[in-house]
Amino acid sequence: MTNAFFPKVQSTFEQLFHTVNPPPTPTPLWQEQHMSLTKEEKATMSGSFFQEIQTVIATFAAQQKTTITPTPVSKILGIASGSATASKSAIIDTIPPTVTITGGPNENDIVTGTRICFPLWVSDNVTNYMKLVTRIKINTNPWTEWEQNLSPCVDIQPGSHTFTVQIKDEAGNISPETQRHFVTK
Repeated sequence: MTNAFFPKVQSTFEQLFHTVNPPPTPTPLWQEQHMSLTKEEKATMSGSFFQEIQTVIATFAAQQKTTITPTPVSKILGIASGSATASKSAIIDTIPPTVTITGGPNENDIVTGTRICFPLWVSDNVTNYMKLVTRIKINTNPWTEWEQNLSPCVDIQPGSHTFTVQIKDEAGNISPETQRHFVTK
């Protein structure tokens, strides 16, 4: 086994086990983590290879301050059971979507009416815009539930208001808050 192989393995693990929110508990030592192997994997892997894979996983887990759920090595490396070689590619999405408020009152506008709608322009590097979900809030009220709605409307009373929106993609990435301040009469 050459050393050139390990950066590829480490890179694969970094992509597959990227976590957004680290767990609140400390990461167990690598000796406490286990990888489940099929009979074929146990038969074809030398002890040193298996130990080096565990070291790569443990190093990555320690750097990310996370735990890693046991997964068969064949799934991690994209190797079919009983196969000597195989390849697998995956798109790892860690980039949040973007959102722009394209309608409704402009910033600091004074408007009349009790129902205001805010058409949105949204985009994401992986998720189709029709599969992005939206949540909104007015002023300091709680967030709404996530839903597919690219033109949310709100019923409001006269006064000063702040409309806030976020978008979430299928990978769970959430956009920064986008706001619009306005007054209703």
